[in-house]
Amino acid sequence: MVHVHCNVLDDDEFAAIARSGGKVSISAETELNMGMGKPVFEQCRRHGLASTLSADVISLNSGDLWHELRFGLGSTRSAATEATNRAGAMPERVTTTAKEALEWVTVNAADALGLGDRIGSITPGKRADLQMVGGRAVEQHPRIDPYSTLAFQTTAADVRTVLVDGRFVKREGLLTGIDLPALVTKADSAAERILSRVRDAGHVLPGTPPGPSRRWSRSPAPTATTLSVWWATEPDRPRHPAPTAPTRSRDGIAKAGRRLGRWTSRSGRPARDGRDHRTSTAQYSSSR
Repeated sequence: MVHVHCNVLDDDEFAAIARSGGKVSISAETELNMGMGKPVFEQCRRHGLASTLSADVISLNSGDLWHELRFGLGSTRSAATEATNRAGAMPERVTTTAKEALEWVTVNAADALGLGDRIGSITPGKRADLQMVGGRAVEQHPRIDPYSTLAFQTTAADVRTVLVDGRFVKREGLLTGIDLPALVTKADSAAERILSRVRDAGHVLPGTPPGPSRRWSRSPAPTATTLSVWWATEPDRPRHPAPTAPTRSRDGIAKAGRRLGRWTSRSGRPARDGRDHRTSTAQYSSSR
């Protein structure tokens, strides 16, 4: 049995899970954002339980295990050095490595599902369930330590190819057999219908901001050769047409960067490389 969260369990209850052969799934992003208590990585370690990760409330969170990985790794490192920090000292080393954290979402996850003999590691005889990560995105370079690159610099956009039991479901950055623009349109429409029924019934979902509901719009669907920008129409902000660039040519990207800058960045914050954030937006998008 897999137990989710476990934030308020005591040591006796963790010992009981361990004796029963149970597993623990930690939803670090949800638990921290909803104030449910500290993720229980340390308790799992003390009782010999292999930690796993879950996304839980994807209406609140990203639903992206890369995010969960970073939330989890950050929270367990912070908890492990709390006493050192309270004493006014500086930690000399971290307690959980990036390689160990990746086991939460690979071999540990497979074992928790009872599938450890079929998936979870690249081993002869197991299914070809693989993610191929990389590409030209700037955060993927330089690759000094592949485990750290995966844990700290990788997003879903960097996952170039995915195989499930040897079958391509994503190839060279594009999903196969799925009409993505149609799918996201259906998702937006479904959300609006559900929220409309809630409003018509005179209710407000917890966490809904006050004022008129925001209606999200989007530019033409992103493809391998276009740059797109998403924007929100709000009562106090005029709506602008969404700029796109017809190709990935250097001139097209530069023009898109100038156009995107008028709508996507109001802060003028510098990019990592010191250039204006608004110009780097197009360059970042085009590198995927």
